[in-house]
Amino acid sequence: MRRVERNGKLAPGCPWSIRQTGVYQKLVQPADSSQEAISTFFLVAPSSAIESDLMRNLGDITNNVKAAFLIHKSIVAESLAGWMDYMCWLEEQLTKKSTRVMATPNELEEDRHELRQLGDNITDLRVVLQTKVLTIRRLKKDYQRYCSIRCKDSRNCKCGQIIQEFEEYVDEAQMYLERAAVLQDRVQSVQNLLSDLLGYEELRTLRELMAHTVQGSTAMEQVAVIGLVFIPATLVENFFSTEFVKNDSDGLRVSGQVWIMVAVAVPMTVCVLVFWRLWLRYEFFRLRPLRLARRSLKALVKAKRSKDEDPGMKV
Repeated sequence: MRRVERNGKLAPGCPWSIRQTGVYQKLVQPADSSQEAISTFFLVAPSSAIESDLMRNLGDITNNVKAAFLIHKSIVAESLAGWMDYMCWLEEQLTKKSTRVMATPNELEEDRHELRQLGDNITDLRVVLQTKVLTIRRLKKDYQRYCSIRCKDSRNCKCGQIIQEFEEYVDEAQMYLERAAVLQDRVQSVQNLLSDLLGYEELRTLRELMAHTVQGSTAMEQVAVIGLVFIPATLVENFFSTEFVKNDSDGLRVSGQVWIMVAVAVPMTVCVLVFWRLWLRYEFFRLRPLRLARRSLKALVKAKRSKDEDPGMKV
C-alpha cells in the first residue's frame, strides 16, 4: 500500500515523496468454527503513525480475524491521508507553469522539460491510485468472505461497520483518481499550448532566416552583375596595358590610341550582358513545364483534401 508524505525538501525540489508499506499475513481458519482463527503478520516499512496505532489498538482486540483486518484498515486509512494535499501542490505547480508559459516565451524549452516532469508525476499518481482502489476492493471482499464464515448469527454480526469503512475508502480513492485524471488533462492542454508556441517560434525563426537568405542572394546577384560589367574591361586592360601605358626614363606615358581599349571593352561588356540575359530567359522557359506540373499537382492535392474533409460529399 503506497502513501505520500512530505520529505522536507526545499524548492525547486519536490517536497513530497511516495512511500510504500508491505503487509505479509497468514490467516488460518480452523475446521472447528468454535476455535479462534490464527493470524500471523509482519509489516515492511510501516510509518511511525501506523506503528503507534497498532500498538495502541491491537492489545484490546480478542478476535483474530477482526484484528487481522484492523491492520489493513489502519494502513489503508493512513495511506489515503496525504493525497489531497499532494494533488493541491501539483495543481499549484501546474498553474505556475501555465502562467509562466504565457509570461516568458523565451524559456519555452525549460518549461517543456518541467511540464514533462509534472506530467510524469501525475501519471504515477494515477497508477498508484488505480492500484489502491483495486486493493481496497479486494480487502473488502476478503473480509466479507471471512465474515460470512465466522458470523453464523447475522443479528450479532458486527462486520458491517468495517465493510462500510472499506466502501468509504474505495469512494475516497476513486474521487482522488478522478481528480488526478482532470489534472492530467490540464497538463496535456498546457503541453499542447507550449508545443504551439514552440512551433510559432520556430516558424518565426525560419522566416527571419529566409529573409536573411534572400538578402544574401540579392547581394550576390548584385555582385555578379558588377562582375559582368567590369570583367571584360579588366581583361582588355590587362591585355593592352603594356601597349598603351609605358614607364620609361621620361616617366609614365599614355598612348594617344588608348581609345581602342575602350572601343574593345564596351562591345565585349554589352555582349556578356546580352548573353547573360538570354541565358536567364532560356532557364526560365526550360523550367516552366516543371513549375506548371508542380502547380497542377498542388492544386489536385488541395482539391482532394478539401473533398475528403467535406462530410456531405460522397466519393
